[in-house]
Amino acid sequence: MKKRFVSCVCKMNDVVCKHQFITLFCLFTACFLIWGIIADYDKIIPVYPDELRYFEIAKSIANGDGIQIYNADSGFQKILYSLILVPAFLFKNSFVQVRVIAWINSAVLASSVFPIYLLSKEILNNKKWTWIITLFTVTMPAFVNTNYFMSENIFFSLSIWMMYVFWKIFSTESRKKVIYSAIGGILSYLAYLNKEIERMYERLAKA
Repeated sequence: MKKRFVSCVCKMNDVVCKHQFITLFCLFTACFLIWGIIADYDKIIPVYPDELRYFEIAKSIANGDGIQIYNADSGFQKILYSLILVPAFLFKNSFVQVRVIAWINSAVLASSVFPIYLLSKEILNNKKWTWIITLFTVTMPAFVNTNYFMSENIFFSLSIWMMYVFWKIFSTESRKKVIYSAIGGILSYLAYLNKEIERMYERLAKA
């Protein structure tokens, strides 16, 4: 009888987890479509030198020319965002490239709903407030970055993932701490490839 009860509880937990994942995936899809549609328009880069840098490096990598800006070799190291943009340059038309980049930005930013939900669930341990925080966060002004060719599109999502992993490192007492530490190291390196300001997370982790 006890085994049957435990089995029923496990099955109920599986159903709840699957339901939450489906809901979360629907939220991701909605954010992706909304932000993608908003950012999907013809653009030029008249002012921001950073946008030109990321765009040109992505194009040079896609063409197999290494890290270049206007055909001149560059020592710029923060290339993660440019690497993410490379698929856009499989298209030859520059207007199509710009529109594809908008959808890439939207996909990357929309993926932040997953670490936001996981982190909220760990800290709050309350289903209602977890969803409130998740929904509130995706309405933040940071998501207008999908309109621009800026590394902040990746940095926001990566930052939340790092916060979640660091939380697991400090809250886990089992051998999983080693696994989370390894994942945290990988995420830290990826974040550093994106923006040097990532170093602040290392200092917070040591504090």
